[in-house]
Amino acid sequence: MQKLNYYIHKGIYRENVFSYFISTLRPSIQEWDYFVNWEDASQKHHAIKSELNILNSLVLGRAENVEKDFIKLIKKYPKIIKVFPLLLAVREDKLKILLPQRGSLYGF
Repeated sequence: MQKLNYYIHKGIYRENVFSYFISTLRPSIQEWDYFVNWEDASQKHHAIKSELNILNSLVLGRAENVEKDFIKLIKKYPKIIKVFPLLLAVREDKLKILLPQRGSLYGF
């Protein structure tokens, strides 16, 4: 945390900073729906559920060479590329992908 010294001067140790932060939040009329449109998030999740499950196979399969398996998945299921902006939390519809010795621009 960049401002950890602030908490140390207050006598709050590193492992207690998050608890202190949460306990000192002021009550608000805002609910979690103010920050996240859960209905929209749920609809988007259902729209990309298959692609997410395909990507989960990298983690759940405990691949020995994740990078190679990832490239194989992209070649076999090119539709999984459309979930990258959501997973990376970016709003742009084009991302610059750096590959060894060249760069590519992908549209989503």
